[in-house]
Amino acid sequence: YLLAFDSISSLLLYHATQRVVHFLRNILVRLESDDASGIFTLVKNAHDIHTETSVSLMFSNIIELERRFDNDVKRFIKLVKTLGYIEPEFAEFTIDRDGIHLPKRIEDFIEELETKKSRIDKIKLHYRYIVSSYPEDSDDVFFLLDFVK
Repeated sequence: YLLAFDSISSLLLYHATQRVVHFLRNILVRLESDDASGIFTLVKNAHDIHTETSVSLMFSNIIELERRFDNDVKRFIKLVKTLGYIEPEFAEFTIDRDGIHLPKRIEDFIEELETKKSRIDKIKLHYRYIVSSYPEDSDDVFFLLDFVK
């Protein structure tokens, strides 16, 4: 199964960082024991650097999404931390009636991960879920992922 947890930032409003980290660690252990995956969100720059670092260290993948407003809204994605290596730089992606269009280098990276015979065969679905669930009116968001390795 896939657990979507939106958002860690909300928990941090009401609970101490140490308590939230302990709670998340328990969830991640459960996901691993169930051979499941999870998507967790954290609002970027809403917390001090110590809190963001403490939380992000627990996750094997981090995707950052950003919106920029020029004449129209543009969406960007950056793979900050991943199971493999990809240059961590922002690249534009689009969403239209035909679907989600990720940059070629990210599509290639996902394809490369899919060809490896590990238990991350659902990775493309997860990445697509992340960008399709990115709300129009949200602030920049970190997506913290724990894929089954």
